[in-house]
Amino acid sequence: MKKLATLLTVVLAASAAAQTSLPANVARVHYQRADNAYAGWGLHAWEDTAVTVDWAKPLAPVGQDDWGAYFDIPLKAGAQKVGFIVHKGDQKDHNVDLWIDVTKGRELFVKSGSTLVAYAKGAPLNVDASKTPVAQAAPAKAAATAPAQGVPQGVLRVRYLRPDGKYEGWGLHAWEDTTATVEWTKPLVPTGVDAGGAYWDVPLKAGAARVGFIVHKGDEKDPGADMFADLTKGREVLVTSGKADFAYVSADPPVPAGMTRINYYRPDGKYEGWGLHAWEDTTATVEWTKPSTRLAAAALECTGTCQ
Repeated sequence: MKKLATLLTVVLAASAAAQTSLPANVARVHYQRADNAYAGWGLHAWEDTAVTVDWAKPLAPVGQDDWGAYFDIPLKAGAQKVGFIVHKGDQKDHNVDLWIDVTKGRELFVKSGSTLVAYAKGAPLNVDASKTPVAQAAPAKAAATAPAQGVPQGVLRVRYLRPDGKYEGWGLHAWEDTTATVEWTKPLVPTGVDAGGAYWDVPLKAGAARVGFIVHKGDEKDPGADMFADLTKGREVLVTSGKADFAYVSADPPVPAGMTRINYYRPDGKYEGWGLHAWEDTTATVEWTKPSTRLAAAALECTGTCQ
């Protein structure tokens, strides 16, 4: 049994050595052929790539591993999508253009003749790469990269998250325990935009207990009904576009020394069953079948006692 374990360790180590880490600002396409014949095949790429690829001079494979050949594509800053074609001269492997959705991952696995791909090794090849990814619009230019700010005293912060990232024209109507007088035709403009979406800081009356609010664009309300923040539950709320219920945002506790925190947000609010696999510079040994499930307020933390 000990010899078997030692052999297995050697095999796994050799397999790991065959893989190269993915460089920063690079997308990698793993390409598998049933005939294992990769000579002459190259990659044409366009859109959010930092290189200009001529059809007559495609990108050559960077290497080959146990999956097949793989190509590395340099990315532009802020890249979201890259189109690609695997071809040999004028012979295309697929009849349609394929796309890497960088928001899903920078490493893609595709088989010869199929448009279905995976963004993680070993994952099901069930993502249709022939569908052009929808680009996520950048938030307001002045605040596109602004860091999240703490909530000042004496205000209610209303956060508004849109999956499409388009906040232009959206405003906030507010009433009740606020010192602001807001007209429907002149809503409050966003105080700022950060990684958590657009947000408004609504000034509060002394002893404020409740504030009514509506996110709207002209007469279009999102999600629709009037909303009311109970200030005894918190002074920061999150409205997700199209979702009937808003959430109270709890202040994150500080990240303990010697730990890394990964915040994971799902618009549907369903976190049951999701866990975290971690490796490399961590003191925890996490098995794929037993991921870390230390989930609180959609934050996963992993230390040497990860469970």
